Amino acid sequence: MNYPNNDHLNGIYSNLAENLRALRKMSRLSQESVSEILHTSRQHYGDCENGTAIPSLVTLCILADVYQVQIDAMITKNITQEILSMMRQPTGLPPGLGK
Repeated sequence: MNYPNNDHLNGIYSNLAENLRALRKMSRLSQESVSEILHTSRQHYGDCENGTAIPSLVTLCILADVYQVQIDAMITKNITQEILSMMRQPTGLPPGLGK
């Protein structure tokens, strides 16, 4: 079996932390409100966004449901640019319209 090296794992942790922060901001939620949804402390959720803690699989499932994204996208891809692009779009208009 081919196990990921530390650089690969660090990339995953970094993507997850950045994506969690961007998804929360896009949803206009505070760390406090997300931590209440997750039944955890604000400090722990903040640590997940900073990359110093890793959320459990159950927590990832809840977050994927809250943010309506697939777990693998939150973990394996840096989707922050896509999220920022969506945040700039006027509600209800397809990309490129409303400028």
